[in-house]
Amino acid sequence: MELWRFLLEIGVGPPYIDEVLLRSGLKANLKVRDLSQDQRRSLGNAVVWLAKRLKDKPDPVIYLSEGEMVNFSAFPLNSLEVKYEVKPVESLLDLLEEYFSPIITRSVKDKALLELEKRARALEIELKQQKDLLNRYEEELSELRQKGELLFSNLYEVQGLIEMVRKGIQDERIIDVDRSKHLATIVIGGIPISVDFMKTASENASNYYARAKKLSLKLVRGKEMLKVLEKRLLDMKSQAEILHISKGPKIRRKKKWFERFRWFFSTEGFLVIAGKDKSTNRELVRRYMEDDDLFFHVEQPGGAVVLVKTDGKVVGDETLSQAADYAASFSRAWREGLSYADVYYVKGKQVLTHAPPKMYIPKGSFYIRGKRTYLRGKLELAIGIWEIDGEPRVTSCPVEASAEMKAKIHVIPGEKEKLETAKMIKEVLENELKKVTSMSLYLDLDEIMKALPPGRFRILRR
Repeated sequence: MELWRFLLEIGVGPPYIDEVLLRSGLKANLKVRDLSQDQRRSLGNAVVWLAKRLKDKPDPVIYLSEGEMVNFSAFPLNSLEVKYEVKPVESLLDLLEEYFSPIITRSVKDKALLELEKRARALEIELKQQKDLLNRYEEELSELRQKGELLFSNLYEVQGLIEMVRKGIQDERIIDVDRSKHLATIVIGGIPISVDFMKTASENASNYYARAKKLSLKLVRGKEMLKVLEKRLLDMKSQAEILHISKGPKIRRKKKWFERFRWFFSTEGFLVIAGKDKSTNRELVRRYMEDDDLFFHVEQPGGAVVLVKTDGKVVGDETLSQAADYAASFSRAWREGLSYADVYYVKGKQVLTHAPPKMYIPKGSFYIRGKRTYLRGKLELAIGIWEIDGEPRVTSCPVEASAEMKAKIHVIPGEKEKLETAKMIKEVLENELKKVTSMSLYLDLDEIMKALPPGRFRILRR
C-alpha cells in the first residue's frame, strides 16, 4: 500500500497529508512495507504532532493564489505556506463563512439565473400579449369613434333607415337584419354599421360614443399595466446583470495582492489601500500594516481603514490629502449625504488590535496610542480604469489622484441608486475605452459596484 493511501485509511485527509509527508521527509508513493525503522519513526512523530495540533486552539488561515482562495486549514501548514499567500482568519466560523460563502453564492446565483431567465421569458410573452391587446383596443376605439361620428352627422338618413327596417321595407343600404336581436346592419358613408332598430338614430350614436369612452378607459389602464410589466422586466434584467448574465468578453487578468482591497496610487506614487469591511480592515492592519505606514480613519465610527504604504519614505501633503479624501468617501458620511468629514491619521506603530489592560474596545475596532493628526476629507470620487502592467483595472480614487486613469467619471453623494449609477458608469467607461484602446472591452458591473461606497450618488462630471 502506498503511503498516501495508508494516511487516508487512518483518517489523515487533505490538506494534512502533505503536511505529514513534509514533516516526515517521505514521498507519497512510497510503499509502507518498504519503510525503514527510522522512516516509520519519522512518520509516527509527524502523525502524533498533527493529532496534538488538531486538539490545540485553532489558528485558522485561508490560502490564496493571485488573490483567489484555493485552500484553508485550522492552523498554518508549512506545506501550503511555501506555495500560497496566507490570510489569517479570526475564527473557524469566520473561516467557513468566508471560504464557502462564495461557493454557495455561485450555486445560488446559478439557480437564481435560471429562475430569472424563466420568469423573464414568461414576462416577455405577457408583454407581447399586452401590446397585441392594446393594438386591438386602439383599432376598435378608432372604429367606434368613426361609426359614432357617421351616425351623429347623418341622423336624418339613419333614422329613415331605422323606420324602413321596422316596417320591413327593403333598401340597398340595409344589408342585414336580425329581428331576434333587434339589430340591423346599414351602410353610411360606405361603412357598414350595426344599429339597434328599436332605438333612435341619436340613441345609437350615443351608444357608440359610450362604448368608445369605456374602451378608452380600458386602453389607459392597459397602458399603465404595460409600463408596470416593462418596469418589472427591466428590474429582472438588472438583477441578471448583477448575477453576471451578460455574455460580453470580460477583462481577464491576474490580480495584484492589493486588488482584494480598494486601492489607488497617489500623485506622489504611494500605494493607498482601503478595507472593504470589518474583516478586510482587520486583515490590512494585522497582515499588511508596517510601523512606518500611515493609518487613516474618519473620526466617527463606521468607515474603512485606509493605509498609505510608505516603504520608509516621507509622505507629502498631496498624498495625505488624497488618503484623507478616500477615508472620508468610504465611510458612513457618504450614506448620510455629507460633503466633508473629519479624518485623522497616525503611524502604524500607534495602532493596536487589542486594548491595554483594564480597557475595552469593541470587536473589529482598534486602539490608537499617542497623538492624532486631523485633516478635512472631501467626499468625491473618480471611478475609472487604471492601467497596471499594460492591463486595465476598475478602481476608485480621489479626483485629485485620477490623472492617470484612462477613462473616468466623477461622483459625489446624491439621490441616484447605486445600481443605476453603476450601470451608467459602466456604459460611459466602456465607450471611453473604445476610444482610447480601439477595442471593445466588457467591464464587470460587479467590479464597478465594489468600487463605489455604500449609499446614493450624483454623477458630477463625465
